[in-house]
Amino acid sequence: MSLRANIRLITEGGFDAGKSGDLDKYTPCEDQTSVELDMNWHVIHFLLTGDTNLTFLCSGVQIPEVSGHCEVHSPQDVAALDARLSKTTVSELMLTFDTAKFDELGIYGGLWAIRTDVSEPYTFKAREESDKWQRAHIEGLLAQFIVFVKHAAANDLGMVVTIL
Repeated sequence: MSLRANIRLITEGGFDAGKSGDLDKYTPCEDQTSVELDMNWHVIHFLLTGDTNLTFLCSGVQIPEVSGHCEVHSPQDVAALDARLSKTTVSELMLTFDTAKFDELGIYGGLWAIRTDVSEPYTFKAREESDKWQRAHIEGLLAQFIVFVKHAAANDLGMVVTIL
């Protein structure tokens, strides 16, 4: 079973409830906008931060009371992320996209790069096609995430990341 990331918006009060572990006081955000990064969340985390830890972003507060991985990010952290992302483009962030490097670094999902073998020339074309598809897919998810962050920052909202 794959670990998949889902990111939803939260209010400042939702962030405070999550941070303090007082989940009885947590109320869902009226704005139900969300983004699903599926099992590619770790690649997106790496492209955004250069970090290989199995967390998402680095600014969140872990909520141990929730089964699985759950972290909350304050509206201030989201605004800071939006400010940073506003200074770059998806194309610039994708410059470090390298499936062989992802495998080398242990980026979640594993087996990013199809193995090639000179005795089996078709493996080179298969790898090229796989890399092309993965690059386009991740680039689309990254663009969706950036739009999500911009929306959250514009509405003074934080986010909750669940990886289950």
